[in-house]
Amino acid sequence: MPEYAAHFRLLDDGGEIVTATRRQAHELTRAYSARQVAAGRSVWATPRIVPWSAWTTRLWRDVSRESGRAAVLLDAFACSRAWERIVEASASGRALLDPRAAGRAAAQTWTRAHEWGIDPAAIEPVTAEQAAFHEWAAAWLSLSAERGWIDPARLAGEVAAAATMLARVGALAPGGVGFHGFESATAARSRVSEALNRAGIPTRDLALDVRPRSTSICAAEGPDAELEAIAAWIVARLRANPAARLAVIVPDLATRWPELRRVMDDRLQPSQLVPGATGTRPYASSTGPRLRDYALVDVALGLLGLARDRIDLVRAGRLLRSPYPRGADREASRRAMLDAHLRRAGDVRPTVERVRLTAADDRHGCTAFATLIATVRRETAGPTQRSSAHWATAFERALVAGGWHDARPLTSDEYQVAAKFHESLATLGSLERVLGPLTLGEALDELAGIAADTPFQPESDDAPVLFLDTLSAPGLSLDGLWIAGLTADRLPAASRPDPFLPLTLQIGARMPHASAEIELEYARRTMETWLRSASEVVLSWPHRDADGERLPSPLLPAMLPAFAMEAPRPSRATDVRATAALESWTDVPLPALPEAAPLRGGVEVLAAQSACPFRAGLQFRLGVKPLEQPVFGLDARTRGTLAHEALAAFWRDVRTQQRLRELGAAGTAERIRAAIDVACESLSADVRRSRVLGVERRWLERAMLALTAKELERAPFEVSACEAQRTLTIARRRLDVRIDRIDRLQDGASVLIDYKTGQGPLAPARWTGDRPDQPQLPAYAAHVEAPPVALAFGRLALVAVGFAGLSAREGLLPDVKTTAKARHDALRGRPWDSLIDEWQRVTTALAAAHARGVADVDPTDEACRHCAHAAVCRIDGAVTEEPESDDADE
Repeated sequence: MPEYAAHFRLLDDGGEIVTATRRQAHELTRAYSARQVAAGRSVWATPRIVPWSAWTTRLWRDVSRESGRAAVLLDAFACSRAWERIVEASASGRALLDPRAAGRAAAQTWTRAHEWGIDPAAIEPVTAEQAAFHEWAAAWLSLSAERGWIDPARLAGEVAAAATMLARVGALAPGGVGFHGFESATAARSRVSEALNRAGIPTRDLALDVRPRSTSICAAEGPDAELEAIAAWIVARLRANPAARLAVIVPDLATRWPELRRVMDDRLQPSQLVPGATGTRPYASSTGPRLRDYALVDVALGLLGLARDRIDLVRAGRLLRSPYPRGADREASRRAMLDAHLRRAGDVRPTVERVRLTAADDRHGCTAFATLIATVRRETAGPTQRSSAHWATAFERALVAGGWHDARPLTSDEYQVAAKFHESLATLGSLERVLGPLTLGEALDELAGIAADTPFQPESDDAPVLFLDTLSAPGLSLDGLWIAGLTADRLPAASRPDPFLPLTLQIGARMPHASAEIELEYARRTMETWLRSASEVVLSWPHRDADGERLPSPLLPAMLPAFAMEAPRPSRATDVRATAALESWTDVPLPALPEAAPLRGGVEVLAAQSACPFRAGLQFRLGVKPLEQPVFGLDARTRGTLAHEALAAFWRDVRTQQRLRELGAAGTAERIRAAIDVACESLSADVRRSRVLGVERRWLERAMLALTAKELERAPFEVSACEAQRTLTIARRRLDVRIDRIDRLQDGASVLIDYKTGQGPLAPARWTGDRPDQPQLPAYAAHVEAPPVALAFGRLALVAVGFAGLSAREGLLPDVKTTAKARHDALRGRPWDSLIDEWQRVTTALAAAHARGVADVDPTDEACRHCAHAAVCRIDGAVTEEPESDDADE
């Protein structure tokens, strides 16, 4: 490996190499080992190759041991938390919206200041931000001196000051120290190098000795085309040389990673597209999800949360349906049923003890889960406040005793996730030095924060393809390097000076991002390094993206040849379709209903059959129901029931518009409150005790007052029926329905009203065609004994109150248009009788199809947005909205 020739000579001469990143250290070690194997050696001394952070930490420990110092080295997370506490306690911090974020930013500024030789104590503040940082830095120095702390930012200074002693005791490699992969010589590293040289330990900067064979430019049509070109390039290079080592730099990798991962799996390892697939991927990434995003960690945090008094019902559901905890393999179906039971109970945050007792009940039979709860609570029991180290130990015991992941063996990736979470527990324990005693809730919040702040990507064994997210040289020996996204706004990037440090000091120290000049210098240096980083280098940029046209970076070298595009590899789906033999497939309908059997589900069965026959078959023939979705306050169904019953109680009392006028505003409000009292009696005891019921009552009172004011604008009427039970005959089948309200006009004609408390659109245009979206009112109108002269929704939504519908003649209901003035083409000018006939034909056809067993997967355009049955449907669509279900007729 000639590109590492200088590195290997240094190691052979007894030297050591310090790298900028852990990945560079791993790659150098791998390359050195491959060289030894190629030379026929089976045993060799481990090369001294370590990242900068590990090297300075090791040398500082040597200094402390030799000098007898008792300072405590804080890790980066503990330092950040200490800074956050300092900012939160300060006067300037209390005035901030997010003092914790300011504390994290200040800790980063402290580190950068030491890297670039800026003494925070010597800063003369000019701005409010600089004054605040000066105050926080002084507090940090005082606190760390008082408690004997040292932070990673000051280790380089400690090493430089003790270089002579380190050389004398043999802590440094006599063959010298080589620095590899550093973008620039920071003040801290320069100081260390000078001190080592004075102590007789030679230092040098090492660079790859790469002979580029080709460099080209790829101008893609857009980001997706750029991604496809990258995928085709990777496939072609690995086919030509399976041992090739490739890297791709994607500046917005974090946001594009899910899409990029999908394409890479499709092109490089299609087996990974199978649900539940495991195995090592042929690529790795410098970015990825946070530790808390992994299901195994979510389960661990959920199990520990069982030590609290209450648990969020959604989290309880995830625990019950997880395959990891002890007993999940034996109790899977019973735990799923327990989840459904808890959701139906409606308590969004039930007590953990209630969950345990319910699980242990013979009706549910989840004894292993009940034991798990008891075990976690026993292992975490003790004093209310404890140190973070004590909590970390208790949490570790609880996870082991509770059987965190005992239900099945872990995959390689899952094992790495579990190991990383154990490190997070150790990090929690280390916070004992910077945090006081914590309650259980505070300790769990700290642990969740550590998991949320920890990026983690399971290691792939020497993956041939590496994705990076920063426009900097990777410092690795590569056969191919592709740098994407090189638009004018990215290279050079805009300057981003640190707001906590004086700009003059940043520019004087040549701190990165301090000015446009420094950014330009850095970008030019990076471009030169790229062109010497691999045998093949491809520089690409998209012509346009979601924000519009894009220009290439002005730093792209002129006269470079255009990249010879590889033939794009078709997706796995395309390959399958091209080679598959087509078969005929006919959906088998459900058995037809017996001749005399009624239709079940009320008028909602017609709405479901219209939206998607498959959904109607699942819900009303097979009894498939989605899990209840717990919500704070009243759910949509309960809110709708409360409104329906309150309105029914009100109009049974008031009866006529004339009586409504006589009551006046004060009398109407009194009757409305009385009607709401009657409606609340039907609610469960838990709901009646809920504090949110008062909020719902006030909302409903205002909505009913607004709707009754609209009622005064109507033609005179009498309410002849509320919540009227009716039996309709449709397609010779009995259908039991409940009509919210039937009004009788002075001439004897009727008006049908259906109440809605949801936010969805309500318009007569949705009543048209063979697949109407809201066929309730049309079904009533078409099949009651005497057809009405108007149909209307009475809306009591949070954003709008009033009527929406259609009438046969003018002046029947405010805001309700006649067919002559209807906005929708399919309604405008239609005779009322013809509409009744159409609705009779359409609803009859829907009822007949359902009775015959027609259950095709045939959704309307909007049906999948509100469907909870995607898990059993062959259409690949995600649910984006919960359906608003406030119909009392369901």
